[in-house]
Amino acid sequence: MIRDLSSKYSIQHWGEFRPKIPQYTKYSPNVILTALKIEDVFSQINNARLSLFLTSIDDYGPKIVLKSDHGLKRIRSKFLFDSLAYYNYAVDLSWQTLFLFYGSDSYEILLNKEKYYKALRDCTQENVNYYLRLSGDHKSHFVLNKFFSDSLTRELREAYNYIKHRGTFDVDEQISVHRFPLEIFGLEMRMATREVINLEDWQSKLRNFDIMFYNYFNSIISIMPNDFKNDTATIGDILNFLEKFSDNFVGIKEMEIEKMHFSIPGLELSKPND
Repeated sequence: MIRDLSSKYSIQHWGEFRPKIPQYTKYSPNVILTALKIEDVFSQINNARLSLFLTSIDDYGPKIVLKSDHGLKRIRSKFLFDSLAYYNYAVDLSWQTLFLFYGSDSYEILLNKEKYYKALRDCTQENVNYYLRLSGDHKSHFVLNKFFSDSLTRELREAYNYIKHRGTFDVDEQISVHRFPLEIFGLEMRMATREVINLEDWQSKLRNFDIMFYNYFNSIISIMPNDFKNDTATIGDILNFLEKFSDNFVGIKEMEIEKMHFSIPGLELSKPND
């Protein structure tokens, strides 16, 4: 059942990767950006699941007046295409997690949005595979390529690109020749047609894709440090952060950071181990 996805295949742990101040002090920019991208995927899958669920209900409330089966089919189709788009957004974002993780660890990519956007423009499947081979992450390389070579993934990508570049689908229409009722000198005119999809078939396909994506992305995000969600930081973590940060920018390196006195509101600081 569509409504069982959130309970049987919970993705709440993806949303918990949103970095806070302690994570910024303990981890390099590439890891921080990867965590943000995981949260982006979390948001898009939630959107996809909500839209998929809305394709299966019969009562959309008094604000939406459905006077015919055609009206009901139209709104269900709208939510189906929404869900298809959101799943494809999540696919594109999913390989960005790998690209960012194995990419630049300079603070410039974190602080300069133009450098960040430029990095994302270079994020292609070919470049991701290059980074994975270079890093020796054979597991992620296998998982990524297995997922993208799967027939269901290809079908969803093709359907999404069909809508984006060619137009929409007809939903649950009977396939017909659409003959134009006129012949001239034996030549028959045909009316323009669209590809036809079945709502129930695609509800099933999107549900199956959701489960496959769930397993795929859980494997991908295993690259993250095991204690990333730990929201405590030591004074040593802060000093190490300032040391690393100063390496990126002229003028900061000369500061005697050990003698700095600072406090960070809302941050729990613990003393480093002796």
